[in-house]
Parts: sequence; structure tokens; C-alpha cells
Amino acid sequence: MGLVTTQWIEEAYEITDPENFRKLELSIRGRIPPSTGLFKQFTLTFNPWRENWVKERFFDCGPSDNIFL
Repeated sequence: MGLVTTQWIEEAYEITDPENFRKLELSIRGRIPPSTGLFKQFTLTFNPWRENWVKERFFDCGPSDNIFL
């Protein structure tokens, strides 16, 4: 059995619509058996930086246990 647990989105500034990100987010939905020790993770990289919905959602939201900067 294979599990998709990680997604790396390079040039994340090109995702111009939050709904498009939501579709990517849904692509790794599903239950991971606790015995595997695995977890789900998204990695977003930006170059060049451009202020858009990504900045608002992940950087301007304040501290969170689920977002590591």
C-alpha cells in the first residue's frame, strides 16, 4: 500500500487562486494509519516573492501549531 504524505509546491506564488491550492490540498486527503508514524506535510517555496493570498493565509495569520516558517 502506498501513501502520499508530502507535497512540495515550488514557485507557489504562481498559484493565484486559493481554490486551486485547496484542490492540491485535497489530493493528499485520507487516513494514515497511526502505526506508520507518518504525517501529512506541504512545503511551499517562493521565488520571487509576491504578496497575494498565500502571504495572507500562511504569514499574516499569526502563530499556529500547523505552520512552520
